[in-house]
Order: sequence, then C-alpha cells, then structure tokens
Amino acid sequence: MACHLRGTVLPDGSARDLWTLGDRITFERPTLPADTLADGGFPLPGRRAHPSGRGAVNAARAGVDSPST
Repeated sequence: MACHLRGTVLPDGSARDLWTLGDRITFERPTLPADTLADGGFPLPGRRAHPSGRGAVNAARAGVDSPST
C-alpha cells in the first residue's frame, strides 16, 4: 500500500507531494492507490509527519523514513 504526504520540504521550502512505498519515500506518484496522511505542514524524516498547527499525525504504518538521495 502507498501513502501520500503533501507539505513544505526543507531546506528549500517548496511544497511537494511525497509518497511512501514500504520503507521508501519517493517524489514520483506510484501506480498504486495511496491514502493521504497529511496535507500541509512539514514532512520530517523519522516516523511522523507534523502538519503545522494541527498536531502530529502518526505515519508509522507508512514506514516513513529518511528520503534517499
């Protein structure tokens, strides 16, 4: 299952869409359907996405980890 996050990506401050596939993060939309976990805020490496002003959204089920570069 894929999960979707949209937020401000640091350090450049651009609004981006991110998807998780297993234990990986990608900027490319997968062909699988994806549940949106967060729309806004700052996706951070680790096991949480923190939408600004809305509290923390637990994204552990998505396996959100540091992005590969």
